[in-house]
Amino acid sequence: MPYNHKTPAGFNSNLVTPTSNYVNNVGSGSDGFLPARHVLDRYRISQMTLWRWLADESMAFPKPVYLGRYRYWRIADIQEWEAAQEARGAA
Repeated sequence: MPYNHKTPAGFNSNLVTPTSNYVNNVGSGSDGFLPARHVLDRYRISQMTLWRWLADESMAFPKPVYLGRYRYWRIADIQEWEAAQEARGAA
């Protein structure tokens, strides 16, 4: 099995599926994680925009979980944030 440099060693890969269909259609109440690249794809934003969202406290974007140098977001946190954005009328 070739080494995948984008997935940390020991990471349970069945929590994330590398298809764009998954990124756009995650089920509600999901306990999995999205890697940073999927968050970027989900919102069609750049690394810099994601950095700004995280730095802006008024945006209330969920904080990532770090596994080594890799960032992951809980799907439940992302969905909760999206619901809050829709309630505000900002989405």
